[in-house]
Amino acid sequence: MKKRIPKTIEPCPIRDSIVEIQFNTTIIHPEVIFGKVMDAFSNIFPGENIKSLPILELPKQLIEKRPELKFKPHYQFKDDTFVMQIGPQVFSIGVPNHYVGWTAFYKKIEECFSKFIELKIVESIKRLGIRYISFYEQNFIGIDNFDIFKHIDLEYSLPDIERTKKEMHIRTLLVNGQYSSNLRVLNNVAMNDQVGSIIDIDTSCTNSINVDLRGLLDAINNGHDEEKYIIFNLLKQEFIDKLNPKYED
Repeated sequence: MKKRIPKTIEPCPIRDSIVEIQFNTTIIHPEVIFGKVMDAFSNIFPGENIKSLPILELPKQLIEKRPELKFKPHYQFKDDTFVMQIGPQVFSIGVPNHYVGWTAFYKKIEECFSKFIELKIVESIKRLGIRYISFYEQNFIGIDNFDIFKHIDLEYSLPDIERTKKEMHIRTLLVNGQYSSNLRVLNNVAMNDQVGSIIDIDTSCTNSINVDLRGLLDAINNGHDEEKYIIFNLLKQEFIDKLNPKYED
């Protein structure tokens, strides 16, 4: 029987979420891109909420000589809920800390990507990424010494070694059509001065993605659906039932 996917759960363990595009552009000088973005988003993210990121402390010559750095953000725009970042060939919007739900997040995604696409900076999209990181502290929902591996449908075996297993980190790549998802499951790890378990799913698409807004938003929605499919098929149903799931009618 096909597993039902909840619309929401409570408490929500999501601690970080981000939607990012890496792109090609015909604009040679990154300063032109940054200027366009700052002007376009000044009414959404006022100047006092814009900051340069540590990468700009590197020598300009070094940044230009290392191709991978063009996909690193140089500036961050922030309000009380969302963080937007821009680099020479990367643009993202995310929700750090407390997740606001897909409806509110998608509304901000649509607003920001609409403005960005209108700037005619993007010639083509190299990669679309959607990443969600969920953190389960050690007393999550009142369970002492919470260990995520006890609450997921993941089979593994180890030899009968007379040793205590203190930490476990598992990583795998899941592929579904044009979407690839890097799945990581970890226990006994620290996040923001807390110790607990993490499920980290980074879903990406590198196939041809239309630069037009509708095509991009469709690809983002499909990537988000892939993330939800993976996480809720990974979690055991009896664990989901403890999270007050709400389903579509």
